Amino acid sequence: MKLAIGTANFYCNYGTTKNYLKSKDAVEKVLLFLKRKKIFIIDTALNYDGNEKFFHNHDLKSFKIITKLKLSKKKNIVKYYLNTLNNNLKKNNLKNYESVLIHNTKSLKQFPKETIKLLKQIKKKKLLKK
Repeated sequence: MKLAIGTANFYCNYGTTKNYLKSKDAVEKVLLFLKRKKIFIIDTALNYDGNEKFFHNHDLKSFKIITKLKLSKKKNIVKYYLNTLNNNLKKNNLKNYESVLIHNTKSLKQFPKETIKLLKQIKKKKLLKK
């Protein structure tokens, strides 16, 4: 069985309890615990409020990163999100993502052609491990 940990409560006031890890040290302790328990999958989303802080403050090279995209109307959806994904990888010295998911099905209904094109481009540009 493989386990993953979500990062919504890392630096971000999220969920019904509104509890979150507020410091770099607290998050680092969680990451060290995960490594000791051989849990190497992290589930995050590029639109989480604390996401930038999470990625930039921690060495994530030993983890497999699953990210989600919450598509919204942009001038060029495909170009915008490809750039966002690429920039996030470069800033954090990561080669690729384990998976890229669409955050909700509304995107498929609102932007069906763009969503499919984006997913194909993500695969073509080798932003995924497989």
